[in-house]
Amino acid sequence: QRVLSLVSLTLTTGPHPGTSSPPATEPPPSTRGWGVPPPPTGEMSGADLRAFVSAVCALSCPRLAPRLAAAWPAVRRWSEPNYLRARHGHRLVPVEVGAEHIGERALHGVGEQQVVCTLEAFIDDVILAGHAATRRGGLPTAVSPTVPVTSSCTRGYLAQHTLFEQIPSLRDDLGTPPAVPPSADLRAWFGPAGVATPVHHDLHHGLLVQLVGRKRVQLWPPAARGLLRAPPLGSPLANTSPFDPGLLETPPADGTWTTEEVEQLRQAASLHTLEPGDALLIPQGWWHSAQALTVSFSVSFWWNDEADAGSARGGAGLAGGT
Repeated sequence: QRVLSLVSLTLTTGPHPGTSSPPATEPPPSTRGWGVPPPPTGEMSGADLRAFVSAVCALSCPRLAPRLAAAWPAVRRWSEPNYLRARHGHRLVPVEVGAEHIGERALHGVGEQQVVCTLEAFIDDVILAGHAATRRGGLPTAVSPTVPVTSSCTRGYLAQHTLFEQIPSLRDDLGTPPAVPPSADLRAWFGPAGVATPVHHDLHHGLLVQLVGRKRVQLWPPAARGLLRAPPLGSPLANTSPFDPGLLETPPADGTWTTEEVEQLRQAASLHTLEPGDALLIPQGWWHSAQALTVSFSVSFWWNDEADAGSARGGAGLAGGT
């Protein structure tokens, strides 16, 4: 309860009393950077922007949008550690940790895979030093109602967190994607190289925007449910799959998946590597997995049909900039 109270306090009070965040400026030179690709040059072409807007309105298949967010301030400001650490390092955040780094400390099931730590400790210990988020003795708990999405070997992943509700000023570093409903749910994904989200499909539409580093995303159409051996519809894990995308590169030696099955999944898959500023539209029901190839900071915009989709398709401002 104390952990939850601390998080609640941090969510509601903002910066420490009597302090304020410094003005948003470009980050100073750092001698200890992320080691990621530099921010992109150039912006999305008008033709690509129109094609992206059409794809969002149709919501029938995934669409890569190169450099959609290239002009967003976050792509430059968050490209090295000093900016986030200096401005918001004192804030408490829930970090997901894989089962290998928890052991028997999670006493009440898989949901207790979150460790509360400061953003500064997460950056220094996990992102830069490569330690597990549990190294300082943090007790794994269930901070948020979201089910952990990390693989068992994950050292630490700030995953699917409502960071921009907690720190509204960070939202100012983002742009507004064209045609995405303004009421879309906004989530943060921040972690070291190697963090991954297993194969699943979402119950909403999503736009994944890459801000820092590189991320690889593999997708399969809704019809691949059988190939992916998803649990029966109606079961609690019906939107998940036991398939390990790594098998597309190294087929299993234990016979868990046959060569024919892996080949069918390889043929059905589409692969996208997101660079800083790129975005990927993932319609509801499309199976996907994601893996950070470097230190990675992404954001997801999530929305459903009906009212939200109506506002997206209403026509006003669809070709707006980012």
